[in-house]
Formats: sequence, C-alpha cells, structure tokens
Amino acid sequence: MVAYVDGAGTGHNFGRYVMAGYVAFVHQWQEFADAWSSELQRYPAIPFFRMASMRNAAWRYEIGISKDQAELKTKRLGRLLQDSSLILFSAISSVSQEEFERVMTDTGLRANKDVRQAMGRLCFKTHYTYLFHSIAARVLWKLRDLEIVGDQVDFVFDREDQLFNNANVLLKNLRDRLPLEIRDMLGDASQNNDQTLVPLQAADYLAATARDYYAEPKNTKKRKRLLAASGTGHKNATLIHTEEHLRTMATALMKPRPVDLVLSNSAD
Repeated sequence: MVAYVDGAGTGHNFGRYVMAGYVAFVHQWQEFADAWSSELQRYPAIPFFRMASMRNAAWRYEIGISKDQAELKTKRLGRLLQDSSLILFSAISSVSQEEFERVMTDTGLRANKDVRQAMGRLCFKTHYTYLFHSIAARVLWKLRDLEIVGDQVDFVFDREDQLFNNANVLLKNLRDRLPLEIRDMLGDASQNNDQTLVPLQAADYLAATARDYYAEPKNTKKRKRLLAASGTGHKNATLIHTEEHLRTMATALMKPRPVDLVLSNSAD
C-alpha cells in the first residue's frame, strides 16, 4: 500500500497546519491516476492540479483558463475523489501552530533531556515533524483497526526538503521501537513532486479543503466539501490536535517510556 500525504498551512504562524492524504493499494493507485489524469486532460486541460494554483489569477492566465473553468475543474476532481471506490480511506492530522508553540514553551517538552535522548533532538522542533509522525501513526493504526494486515504501507510526502529529511530520520530511528501491532506494517517514507505525481495532487486537494474548513468551522458549505473529500466512518481517520490534547501528551511524555506513549494509538 501507499499513503500519499500533503501539507497545507495558512501562510502565517497563527493558523492551523494540516497534513492529509489517502491510502490505497498500489494497483488501485494506478487505476485512480488514470481517472484523475483523464479529468486533467478534459477541456479545458490543465497540466496538474494544485489548489493554490487554481486560485491564482496569474497561473490561470498563464495556462489559459478562466476562474469559472478552474472552479468547475476543481469540483469535478472533488467529485472523482468522493465517488472513488479505489481509495481505502483518508487520513487527516492537524494542529494549531500557535497552540503547538505555546505548549512546547510552557511545558518545556522540547528541551526535556530525557525526551530528546529517547526520541531525538528534532522530534518536537516543528509542527511539521510532529504531524509527520502523527499521520504515520494514524494510518498504521487505522489499517490495523480495519484488519488490513500482512502488507506494508509506504509513505510519499510532497517535497519539503530539509523538513522532510529531519522528520524521516527520526521515523527511521524510532522504527524498532514502534508498538509490535504496527511495526511490521511501516514501509519507507519518501518525498516527491506533486506536479508530476497524481496521488499527491489528490492529497493536496484534501489538505487544502481541510485547511479551508478549519479556518471557518461554522461554514456549512466548506464542511460538506470536506466530508465529501474525506469520507466518514471506516473511510476516514482524522485527528485534530487540540491544545488540551497537546498538554496531555506533553505531561505523559515527561513520564518514563516516552517513545511507547507517543507512538501509541493517539486516536484514543
């Protein structure tokens, strides 16, 4: 299996950062990519999908589509995600950047020597690293809950260069200390380009849609759009990290065996 994951932020340090993506078997991704590519090529054709680009007037002018055409294309791609039976489930993990920094400062978790020794000095350096490990854990535990066992899942993230490299080093170091229930399911993690890799474009759609809703949680249209893209029940694995959740985690991690705690089923 492969989980394709993208991140979406608000462009400032006070908003909610989202990591989101979809999980499917390799052969399912191949079929999905064909359907997505066909929609990209449907008139008016676009070279790739990225939510930020579709909303950018200069980019639309460059490729020759109008705002209305871009919105229609986005809706069609969203409908493709909603109707697809090829995707096993979606995964979304998010945290307020402001709350994350406040908890890290207030609790001293980031500077705690025992935690740094057990989990690596970069583990809580950024919200990106925190969510990187959070969404990996969400995917693995969801697969176990669905009793999809016996296969490994690889993770492909949108390119973030050094941020990705730091987070991936930690994941590799922690692999042998994962709970036994999910250890053998974890494959490799890599980064790639969403302009050329179709499943990452789907992840971009989901991450941006989640970010839009979290910015306006009372907006019913945005909520419906997110639920259509993410699915519900067994098709969805979402974890919203509240400040209370962060503080509870920080308190727990100050106790013995921090690695076992942070890599447990955080959905509980």
